[in-house]
Amino acid sequence: MIDPTSALTSLITTVPGTSRIASSPLDRGGFGPDAIVELGKKIFGDVPGYALAAQLGTVLTSTLQSKLLAPTQRVPIFSQKQAQQLGKIITKAAQALNNGDFQQAKAHTQELLQRDVNDPTAYHLLGRIAQAEGDQKTAIEYLQRASQLAPQSDRIAGDLFVARQLLRSDTEVLETASQLVANRGSALQGQQLLFELAKRTPRQAETYLQLAEGFRTLNLPVQQLGVLGVALEEGGQDDLKILEGKIKDFISENEPVGLAYSLLGRTQQKLGRFDDAIQSLETAVGIAPEVRRYTAELANVHATLGNIALGKGDLSAAQFRFETARDLDPLDADLKFGLAAVFISQGKEKINQGLEIAARSLLGRASALLGSDKSFDKELAVSYLRLGHRALSDTMEGLAQLNFEEAFKRNPDLGGLRRLLTDRYRENGQNVLDAKSYADMSMTDFETVVDNFQKARDTDPTRSSFKSSLANELNEFGLKLMNVNNDYERALEMFGRARSLYPENATYKSNYEAALNLKIQNPTS
Repeated sequence: MIDPTSALTSLITTVPGTSRIASSPLDRGGFGPDAIVELGKKIFGDVPGYALAAQLGTVLTSTLQSKLLAPTQRVPIFSQKQAQQLGKIITKAAQALNNGDFQQAKAHTQELLQRDVNDPTAYHLLGRIAQAEGDQKTAIEYLQRASQLAPQSDRIAGDLFVARQLLRSDTEVLETASQLVANRGSALQGQQLLFELAKRTPRQAETYLQLAEGFRTLNLPVQQLGVLGVALEEGGQDDLKILEGKIKDFISENEPVGLAYSLLGRTQQKLGRFDDAIQSLETAVGIAPEVRRYTAELANVHATLGNIALGKGDLSAAQFRFETARDLDPLDADLKFGLAAVFISQGKEKINQGLEIAARSLLGRASALLGSDKSFDKELAVSYLRLGHRALSDTMEGLAQLNFEEAFKRNPDLGGLRRLLTDRYRENGQNVLDAKSYADMSMTDFETVVDNFQKARDTDPTRSSFKSSLANELNEFGLKLMNVNNDYERALEMFGRARSLYPENATYKSNYEAALNLKIQNPTS
């Protein structure tokens, strides 16, 4: 059975009696799956097997309803009260049948037989229950009995014909139904047979194509287009070629509607004719620009072409397609991945060309698109790592450092990256220490040393040497602040950070207490 949720994009709903496209909601939203099923129940009433029709989102007109729901011809004379009671029983039986509660449906039918052992409606219901249970032979027995009791009932005769046909193979049933739907006088019967066949073989696209042909015969364009949408979801390549012709026939025979061009464009996309698909979908958007689905479908074609270009290495074309898709459908978050892949690939090209700054810009655009998404973390980390090494070879130390840090943010476990980065932090700090004595170091020098040692410690907290180096430099920085700059507040901060690393260290504790006393004695310092 077709899943109404997955089929919604290609299905339509309308109201009983609608036969003109101009008055139908083809380009204006629709019902959710539950609402479709409920609507189908209300419209189709107790017609057997038409839960499928509800799921297809197709609605028969009042002509079709009256044909299928026509009462039996044998009408006994009842009092008004008896008629009301019988009506309630029949309604309950039909509702139970539609809900799949066959035991309850049978129980209500037995109530009818207790009132009248020759009630054709009861046998008709029993036949339909058996048919719903898949027992065609029993269904035929009951329907034959109902037909004998009400020989003038077209509805019973039609159900009996369908039951007999369903004893045959799918191919034979489809052939018969196809002949019936081509003739307006027998199209209704053919449609009913096709609905039953679609339940039995729900993934047979040819059945849906014939259903659409039946609606075309009955001059029901809304329903015709809805079933063509289902055929699109179910069809293989051969079916799609036939489907394209039928949609074009629909377009030539009816007023322009966005959904027809949307189905045509999606069919052409599946056939690999992307330029035709773009043209058809652009027409759909032009007819109904307020329908986001058509714009999203057009964006999807451009994204598909973007992926094809990316696979061929044509990065310029890929970028154009993905940017076009994002402009058309900025709400589709998935489109960012294709564009990010393009920027990463372009960044790699720039790295190989030695254009480090351009490469970093492109990788940055990819990172900005992805945000916190992890989909390309490994690839971005490798790219930034390569970029860092390239910058090192060009003696661009600062740029190299930035790239190594970007790589680490994306994938800290990338082989060798953690040690490379921590060694660089340690080296940066040590270079300042080696260049000057403590007495000659400025506040900026101290801050540089502490900052680099802190980064080394944060990047790899397992290396104890980083911890001791950081604590020592924090203490020296604190002494400079306390004894030279009289900045007791910041000195306390430095001594406090050193003590947090080594709480039992007597020197750090003593220096902290000294700074605290000086602060108390000099509150304005």
